[in-house]
Amino acid sequence: MSSVDCTENQIIAGKEHKPAPARKWLYALGFLLSLICLYYFAQRTIAMRGELELLSGDALQRIFVATPFFFLSYLLASSVWHYLLNLLGAEVRLRTATSIFLVTQFGKYLPGNVGQHVGRVTVAKRYGIPMFPVLASMLMEMILVLSIMVFLSLPVIVQYIDTVLYWSVSGLIMIGLAGLGICIGSTRLREKIDHAIKRLCLPNIGWHFVIPIFLALASICMSGSAMLSLHPGFMARLDIGAYVVSVFCAAWVAGFVTPGAPAGLGIRELILSGGLSPVVGIEGATTVAILLRAVTTLTDLLAFVIGLLLLPRARS
Repeated sequence: MSSVDCTENQIIAGKEHKPAPARKWLYALGFLLSLICLYYFAQRTIAMRGELELLSGDALQRIFVATPFFFLSYLLASSVWHYLLNLLGAEVRLRTATSIFLVTQFGKYLPGNVGQHVGRVTVAKRYGIPMFPVLASMLMEMILVLSIMVFLSLPVIVQYIDTVLYWSVSGLIMIGLAGLGICIGSTRLREKIDHAIKRLCLPNIGWHFVIPIFLALASICMSGSAMLSLHPGFMARLDIGAYVVSVFCAAWVAGFVTPGAPAGLGIRELILSGGLSPVVGIEGATTVAILLRAVTTLTDLLAFVIGLLLLPRARS
């Protein structure tokens, strides 16, 4: 979200500005945290290198099985952005939005962990897409995906907080669900919310926002399916699979909200190897964390290449 604010200021001013000193320090601390986590994960990996099966045929097969799931999740995520762009009044073709989304995903590996967002804004501007729908849709997309990921990671998060906070969080979730049910069932409340949305300069959204919610959820489910395919023990029971997806979501959130960590490097691996060890042991969890990084990097590279091939035809 901070990347969107930064980019918006640059666009309004008409030129690039250097990040504020406080933001520089924040990125530097996040990058340092990423390096520390990566160091401890590397130490753990080196200590058990003889027990890891990273170059076996089985491991390579898991990578090639998981990669299409991740790529499909990217296509669904690009559909979320495309739908939000059109709801906000920008008439953008699906091929154009998908091309821009795919080609800019590799920017997450640049220092700062914001390259994919800045890149998407830059490329969208070159293709004549108005800046307000681009920035607003990206902000809405991030809030939507982050909210779903946090909700799915709650089973893991609550293990590290006390009982009082657990019940507080559970109570807030129940209140929120009850409020949502009341809103859906009340015509008067729907009219008030629609009026509030119009006052926020989002006149075309209304209850059509349900569609991007389902698309985002489907995208996350595809990512979770890729995660489950990385170890046969993850699909032994339904509760184990749900826990694994929850750990995956928690690791994703931690990597996403840490500024300066390129693609959550180190942070996600450390959380995955620790969170999954009760299920498949520390060796299996470490192997899965490394395989997941290989899968996501391969998918980002594949998305970049396909995006480059599609971009020249995006206007046609």
